[in-house]
Amino acid sequence: MPLPFCRSNLSSAACAGLGAFLLAAALPACASTGAASQSTTAQASEPANRTANPSAAGVPIDHAAWRELGLAWDWAGFPVVSEGGFISDFALTEDRLFIQESASIVSALDATTGRLDWTVEVAGPLTRFVGMVPDGTRLLVPSESELYEFASSTGNLMSRQKLTRVVNTRPAVVGSLAIFGTASGELIAHDRDLGLTRWRYALSGPIKSEPIVLDGTIIGAVSDDGDVIALDASNAAAVGRTRIAGGVGAPITTDTFHLFVASLDQSVYAITSFGGERVWRVRTEDPIRMPGILADNLYIFSTPGRGVVGVEPFSGDLVWEIKDLGETAPVGMLGGELLTWNGRTATLIDAERGEVVAQADLPGIRSITIGDNDTVYAITDANTVLRFRQR
Repeated sequence: MPLPFCRSNLSSAACAGLGAFLLAAALPACASTGAASQSTTAQASEPANRTANPSAAGVPIDHAAWRELGLAWDWAGFPVVSEGGFISDFALTEDRLFIQESASIVSALDATTGRLDWTVEVAGPLTRFVGMVPDGTRLLVPSESELYEFASSTGNLMSRQKLTRVVNTRPAVVGSLAIFGTASGELIAHDRDLGLTRWRYALSGPIKSEPIVLDGTIIGAVSDDGDVIALDASNAAAVGRTRIAGGVGAPITTDTFHLFVASLDQSVYAITSFGGERVWRVRTEDPIRMPGILADNLYIFSTPGRGVVGVEPFSGDLVWEIKDLGETAPVGMLGGELLTWNGRTATLIDAERGEVVAQADLPGIRSITIGDNDTVYAITDANTVLRFRQR
C-alpha cells in the first residue's frame, strides 16, 4: 500500500494521524506488554547536519528525480532505531519532527537542521502504541493502556496516566481531553488534568479510524459497522448521527461544515458536521483504502479503478479524474500543485485542470509528507529522514 504522510494544510494531530495509519498498513503489529518506561537525553546526531554526505551515510538520493518535482535535498536526519527495528510513527510540528520506532524509542529532530535533539525509550519493546500527537509544549505518546506526556523541547517525562479502557486509535485532542476509539466500539474521553475518564459513548462496531476534531469542541468518528457520530467533546452530547453501508479503511477528514468519509462500501460520503444529514454520495468500483484530502477547493480521493478523482466538496460533482494513475494517495499541495504517492512514484498534478505536471520514481523511499513552506520530508527504507525544499 502507498505510504504518504500528511499534507501541509492539516493540524499537527491530523498530520500525525495520517502518517500512523499508512505506516500501520505496511508494518507488522507489535504485541502488548506492561513494561516500565525510562527516559534519556541524547547528544546531537553528528551525520544529520547540512554538510552530511547522504551517499556516504548509506542513504542514496536520486537528485535528478527530486529535481523533476522541483525539489532539492536539504538535510538527512538519523533518529535512534533499535537493532532490527523500523520507524512506526511520525509527527511534525513547525519546530520538530518526532519519530517513534517499533521498540518504543521516540526521537526528536530539529526541523531546520535535522539535528537529533533528544531521544527517550518510552516503554518495553513489545508495548503497542496507537500514535503520537503534539499538543502545544507537550508530545502525547499513548499506548493501548497508558498515556505518556513528554516536554516537546527536552523529552522530559511530564505525566504518565493509566487509561480505563484498552484503546485502539490515536486520540483527538480537545483541551485537556484525549478522545480515543476502542475495539469494543466505545469513544472514551480521558481527562489529562484529572487522570480519569470524563465520559464514554458507545457506537455500533469497533472503532479503528481515529476520531477527528470537526469544529472547536465537536468531534467526529466512524465505526467499522458504518455508525457515524458527531459529539460535543465537553459533554458527549450528540449533535449529529447517521449510518452508512460500511466502515472505513482510511482516515476521515473535515472542512468544518462536512465530515468526509471514504468508505469500504465503495462510496465517498459528505455528511453535515451538525445534524448528520448526508449531503452527497459518490459511488466507486472499489472499496476506498487511500485517505482523501481537501486541497485547492476540492475533495480528492483515489481508487484502483478511477485513479485520482477531484470532486466539488459542497455538491460532490466530478471536476476531474486521472484514471491512468491508478490507486495513488494524495499527499497535499506543493508549490500550488497536488502531490500524490503510490509507494514508488511521486506525481505532481495541476489541481485546477486535473493534468499531470511531473513524475519521478523514488526507490528506497517509504513515505513522504509536506511540511511548512513547501518542504518535503521522506522516510527511507533505511530508517532515515530526508528533507527537501523547493528549488
